[in-house]
Amino acid sequence: GNLKLIESPTIQLPPDFESYESKVVDNFKNTPQGSSGSKQFEIPVIARSAGKFDIEPVVFTYFDPQAGKYITLSSEPIHIDVSKDPNAG
Repeated sequence: GNLKLIESPTIQLPPDFESYESKVVDNFKNTPQGSSGSKQFEIPVIARSAGKFDIEPVVFTYFDPQAGKYITLSSEPIHIDVSKDPNAG
């Protein structure tokens, strides 16, 4: 497929979190055998309050031409413990 068309994944953040524009790093290689490579997304996130939070699994679906079907990958849920800033008022 066209690796350049892969978009940043949708991440369901808790309401107390704020996200910013993602940084994208492309690492593509074109050879006579086809294209290969990776695309990395770095999404800055800030927690606006202390507590225990869960981020739902990130899901990615792609078409595998060798298998002739769509494949869906899923991360594990992400558990985050945010401590209160001792310098906050």
